[in-house]
Amino acid sequence: MSKSKGYPWNPILKFEGEKAFSLAQRKNQLDKLVILDHRGDPKTSPTTPEQIQVLIKEHPEQVTFQMFVPKPSSRPEVELVGQNGNANVLLGLCDRAARNDDWTPLQRKIWLNLARSGDYNYLLQCCMEYFEVS
Repeated sequence: MSKSKGYPWNPILKFEGEKAFSLAQRKNQLDKLVILDHRGDPKTSPTTPEQIQVLIKEHPEQVTFQMFVPKPSSRPEVELVGQNGNANVLLGLCDRAARNDDWTPLQRKIWLNLARSGDYNYLLQCCMEYFEVS
């Protein structure tokens, strides 16, 4: 089986507003929150969690959190031959294989978004790129 061309893995996820704050808080990375001023430039002054929550209520677009998600190091096996060829079935089979292979939820989310970003042929190519397809 030939290897596909290498489909892009976008490792940066960007969250805004309350979701950014809650994710940064859960990951103990409040220092990586970016607070923007009214012009969209990053603020340099330190901000407490209480001040961030007030800012989120007034201007949620001014609070962002970016997170690096590494590409999965493994290619789980998934059997697509003989399965229903519906795109949603293929996505479900690959997602289950990724979950069983201990991909993180964010890695699975990025892969699903990537696989859904094109037509059916692109979906099949993404399956072959990130999984051992049989």
